[in-house]
Amino acid sequence: MGESCCLFIFLALVSSFSWLGVNSHFDYKDALTKSIIFLEAQRSGKLPPNHRPPWRGDSALDDGREAGVDLVGGYYDAGDNVKYGFPMAFTVTTMAWAAYFYENEIKDAGEMCNLRNAIRWGTDYFLKASLQPNRLFVQVGDPKLDHQCWMKPETMKTPRTVLEINQNRPGTEVAAETAAALAASSLVFRINDPAYAETLLCRAKMLFQFAEEHQGTFDGACPFYCSYSGYHDELLWGATWLYIATKDPLYLQYISEETTSAVVYEFSWDLKYAGAQVLLSQLYWEGQKEFHSFQQQADQYICAVHPDSPYRQPFITPGGLIHFRDGANSQYVTSTAYLFSVYSDLLARHNMQVICGCKTLTHTDLMRFAKREMDYLLGRNPAHRSIMVGFGHNPPLQAHHRGASIPVTAKTDDVTCGMSFVYWFNTDCPNPNELTGAILGGPNRADVFVDSRTNSSFTEPCTYINSLAIGVLAKLAKHHKIHEMKMIGEGDGNVRGGVTNPIMIIPGEDECNSSSSSSIGDDSDANGEDVESGYGYEYDRQNDNTFDDAIQALEQALPIRRGIFTFYNGKSKSFTSLAGVWPTSSVQDIAKPETLTQENKRILELLNYQA
Repeated sequence: MGESCCLFIFLALVSSFSWLGVNSHFDYKDALTKSIIFLEAQRSGKLPPNHRPPWRGDSALDDGREAGVDLVGGYYDAGDNVKYGFPMAFTVTTMAWAAYFYENEIKDAGEMCNLRNAIRWGTDYFLKASLQPNRLFVQVGDPKLDHQCWMKPETMKTPRTVLEINQNRPGTEVAAETAAALAASSLVFRINDPAYAETLLCRAKMLFQFAEEHQGTFDGACPFYCSYSGYHDELLWGATWLYIATKDPLYLQYISEETTSAVVYEFSWDLKYAGAQVLLSQLYWEGQKEFHSFQQQADQYICAVHPDSPYRQPFITPGGLIHFRDGANSQYVTSTAYLFSVYSDLLARHNMQVICGCKTLTHTDLMRFAKREMDYLLGRNPAHRSIMVGFGHNPPLQAHHRGASIPVTAKTDDVTCGMSFVYWFNTDCPNPNELTGAILGGPNRADVFVDSRTNSSFTEPCTYINSLAIGVLAKLAKHHKIHEMKMIGEGDGNVRGGVTNPIMIIPGEDECNSSSSSSIGDDSDANGEDVESGYGYEYDRQNDNTFDDAIQALEQALPIRRGIFTFYNGKSKSFTSLAGVWPTSSVQDIAKPETLTQENKRILELLNYQA
């Protein structure tokens, strides 16, 4: 009886993973491991002995000296050598969210220790940068001069100037985001290092108070990290994480009475509304009915993004990739996949669905879309190539990245900044150092990916692309293992999809087994791609301007480029939807099912081919 009961529960569990499909599995565990290895390659400061990328060395050991503070550590954001506090904090917040929400999945993959270390590398830096009340150091390095020099961080020659915010020069966005990072991270360390968790939480409270009491938009990182959406989203985001971490009714009251929210279709380092809405939806379904409006907005976010929804707004490439804009578009792919993955779990946990007009979306629909977006990046795309360095079939070789493109043994002492581009940038050859696990900027709207160091929009990595991939990859790795066990139990010795690794013994949750889990330079998953036809979706946009007209109208209202604060003037703080400020009725008309029927049909044909 006991065995029959266990078998029934196991099969029921497997059946709930119907979104997995059968023919497109990758080695998601290896992809997860490599995603974290990339974040290690972005570390600044004195590297630890167990550092895995062998070509990286200590760098920027004097950061902060000119300001009389210790700012050694932290992360370089992308392919340059500047430490931007705003995107760094978002990277840490989203890593912590993955560790918090997908704790079991990450432990199951044996990566929790490595992920905690990655989070702590950022939080240790933020503690240094925020020692004094109402003062936060938010940038190290001169962006303009740094972008005029192509040098690896170990031997860079550009100034390490510092930028700070304070009560006279506020930066609410970066202060509130840093508070969110510390509050979210405190949840990760609460059990295994409670004293450190309490330190993080105390500093988070201090920073949020600074952000709230000295409000002012942050523009210090322009033109590289301009806050186009204003700071109201960060205040909601930061307060949400502080409430989750403290359950302090003061933050509950702040969220309910003082914050502003909006319906958007993007989640990124600049625009946090959708992330906060998903977090608050979890609390709503757990019994806090005061968050109902946020749950409704989370539903609207899903309806605005899912390709099956009659109200879908973002462009979908012919190959099925969500595309917001050229230039690190992969960040929107992983952010969308992450929110859809989390929301699908919440829907399943509470037996809920999302109603988008005439279309009902289930948790399976959401996760199927999230999986397909991640699979695209891993190699299931029209080009049949991976967008992750060191993973899968035909991965990129020319990441736009200073450290990866310059040989370890290169003599740089006598090389000027101008000549550095001649020697190491304008060369059409593979990088000498593999930037293992980096998910690069990605293809354009036509699914074209150019593996060229000089084309940064295609090949530049960013920390927040990978941080948002961690949770989804961990979930896919665990559920794929269960799916594989089911197939083995049915006697199918040849697991379909080209999976090369059998089910393996996972090390203990607190073991950092760097040597056995790194897989650096090993394309063990090269056969993990299912090469199929079926990308026959074609759409002639040359003769159909509906989508472009909709975007032009929507961009005048949505807080993507112009800053949502422009809409708050003269409006109530309870303003919760941008529908009322759309400049024309065409957007609402375009969103009606009858004007998108043919387009949705084509997208459905694309996304529903045999997985």
